[in-house]
Amino acid sequence: MKNISKTTIMEPELIERKYTSNQSFRARYESCCGTIDKECFDFVTRMIFIFTVLIFAMIQVINVSDTNQHQIYLSIITSILGFMLPSPTLRTTIKS
Repeated sequence: MKNISKTTIMEPELIERKYTSNQSFRARYESCCGTIDKECFDFVTRMIFIFTVLIFAMIQVINVSDTNQHQIYLSIITSILGFMLPSPTLRTTIKS
């Protein structure tokens, strides 16, 4: 029989201390209007770009009459959706 080491559960105080200590190292962007977290700014700009390309491809699928050009825009749509949607996972439980 194999010995399986149990993971230790961290105390709430340790989690809080690690969270606050990591917060001090987070990068921020400052402008004339205020400050914003670097990770938040990167996420928002990526989402705006992705949704702009997605909307453009959907409009082109509707407006373009040539079916050969539909393939290009449909592949763009499926690529973006494949990137955005999480991959499916199988949840299994180990009985001890």
